[in-house]
Amino acid sequence: MTRKYGIGLDIGIGSVGFAVISRTNREDARIEDLGVRLFDSGETNDHKARKSQERRAHRSVRRLIRRRVHRKDRVKKFLQKINLISCDNLKAWQEQNGNQNIFQVRLKGLDAKLTPEEFADCIIHICNHRGYREFYEDENTDKDAGVIKAALADFEERFKAGNYRSVADMVLNDEIFKTATTFPDYHNHKENERYILIKRSYQQKELLDILNKQKEFYPQLTEHNIDFLCNKIVFAQRD
Repeated sequence: MTRKYGIGLDIGIGSVGFAVISRTNREDARIEDLGVRLFDSGETNDHKARKSQERRAHRSVRRLIRRRVHRKDRVKKFLQKINLISCDNLKAWQEQNGNQNIFQVRLKGLDAKLTPEEFADCIIHICNHRGYREFYEDENTDKDAGVIKAALADFEERFKAGNYRSVADMVLNDEIFKTATTFPDYHNHKENERYILIKRSYQQKELLDILNKQKEFYPQLTEHNIDFLCNKIVFAQRD
């Protein structure tokens, strides 16, 4: 009688085991061959995540940086288009004044006239640090969502308790951001237990407040230009 062959596979993340069995009936089945083939695992060396997840995280960071650079470039070109400041003059000024405390300039912009260079620097800084947009919570695990909600709630509680006018006002004056220098530390660090997220809506309100104050001094800042700069460039969102 003709023997019939079958193959069984045991597929893992770093290996494939196989066995070949032949038989003419149930009584004379026998193993023809068996073995295993090993290959690089799809996990990282610490076995805590898949390599695909790691690659996706790196792509996300690259995309974030690319979009941030694109937004800043659009801001500069728009300010040049409305004859507020040229890209070359802004670049030259930033090279000479790169160590200023931008939060002090942002706070000043709520009440007093800024130079075109200071004004542009404020917009670009907010463009770089737009704050956390709440809908991102839907993309996180339950554990992450809990941490994020707590960080957002902590920010809002501190903001209201301190009766701060703006994010810049809070960062400059709240104890949680103070350092041994005059420059506040508003970044979250892995070695630091502090974890706080600044809501995007607060950053957006501060930018609008600065723009509306500066339009008293710069006729180029029409209602249309303010709306376009704030909502179509700085806080434009690709879903």
